[in-house]
Amino acid sequence: MKVMRGGWALVLVVVLLFGLVGCGGSKETQEQKLTAFKQAHQAIYDAWQATTTTQLHDLLAKGLVDPLLSQQMTQQNAVMQQRLMLNEKHIVKSIAFNQLSMVKDGSDEFTVYADWTVDGVRDHGDVHEMTVSYKKQFHVVKQKDGTWKIDQMTDPN
Repeated sequence: MKVMRGGWALVLVVVLLFGLVGCGGSKETQEQKLTAFKQAHQAIYDAWQATTTTQLHDLLAKGLVDPLLSQQMTQQNAVMQQRLMLNEKHIVKSIAFNQLSMVKDGSDEFTVYADWTVDGVRDHGDVHEMTVSYKKQFHVVKQKDGTWKIDQMTDPN
């Protein structure tokens, strides 16, 4: 009888643990995913401070994976080389999302529509304040380590 009580206690502990922890992991909310998207998106602008190809790759890879990582490496490397040659600085002052909405939601991928504005400065001896707005769709995929990274950026339909 004592063995039975101990067995039931063990079953009860296991049931409580699975109830508290959950089976198969927790489901992330859309708000959590949009926050993860913003963090991944920030990598594109953090990379503007790179001064070497390795540094550029490392900064972009914090939020992007292929094919977008390779595309951004090609584009931003060309801009970086020109910026370094002309001794320019590109500084992002702020990024404001005018609209950010979930287009398609899934457990290991999602698609976001983003309309955002970047305020920044281009300094090459003369300082130019710039404001540029963009509208794009982003496909975001969950990595094996649980982080979210952007793999595609397209024009909205």
